[in-house]
Amino acid sequence: MDTSAAGAGIESGARLVGAEELASLVQGTPLLVLLDIDGTLCEIVSDPRGAAVPEATQRTLARLAASPSVSVALVTGRAVREARQMVRVPGIPIIGNHGLEWLDAAGEARPIDGWDAVAPHLRRAHEALVAHVSRIPGAVLEDKTYSLTVHYRNVDAALAGALRDEVRVVAAEQGLRTADGKCIVNVLPPIDVDKGHAALRLARASGTSARDASILFAGDDVTDENAFRALAREMPHAVTVRVAASDGPTAARFRVPSPSVLASALELIAEERAA
Repeated sequence: MDTSAAGAGIESGARLVGAEELASLVQGTPLLVLLDIDGTLCEIVSDPRGAAVPEATQRTLARLAASPSVSVALVTGRAVREARQMVRVPGIPIIGNHGLEWLDAAGEARPIDGWDAVAPHLRRAHEALVAHVSRIPGAVLEDKTYSLTVHYRNVDAALAGALRDEVRVVAAEQGLRTADGKCIVNVLPPIDVDKGHAALRLARASGTSARDASILFAGDDVTDENAFRALAREMPHAVTVRVAASDGPTAARFRVPSPSVLASALELIAEERAA
């Protein structure tokens, strides 16, 4: 089953805002800041292993997290272990693998309930995909323990379509689901969880579901649309932001053109909350 958001009733383009306007939109207390990583806190690069969150952005996140009125969490498709290496701010909760993996209070990454039953199916899918991916120059298979990701950013366009189809067939044979992203296909357990579920759970736990509180969720990819839609449905006061250079269909309310503009907005918020 393909759970990508493409064609799933996503709204039209979001309103473009600058750093100052975005910061002005989250004046409520408490404030929950939920952030994707790749394409949101840092630019997307051809090799995902080379992506890096700027040190200045990490310092801003640390300042935000230190404010008694602010909670900060990362909601990413990456594994928790990778997210911790990219954002080295102690104490920030991390939800990895599109909501399948949570960093607990003891600092250990734990899968959500239901993982054990599907683990063998994911292992078999990995074995099958190794053979497919190894035949395609430029393709990369990433094993994130609780999910798999096939990257095809560096694959010849003539081969990319067939590779995506092969990934979906392998997933279906193992009873797994797929979700598309920017030049990737994610292979996920058939567990009803995504970034939207994670965002709502964090909002309720932090006390920011009330209308006099503020929620900021920023992301750039197709899987972030799940969070944009869930927050719009359950917590319409949330400020949802798509990080994208150009306009396009999205359920986010606002858009900033780059990770650097988002970083500037986060810095302004940190300064205001420290005053």
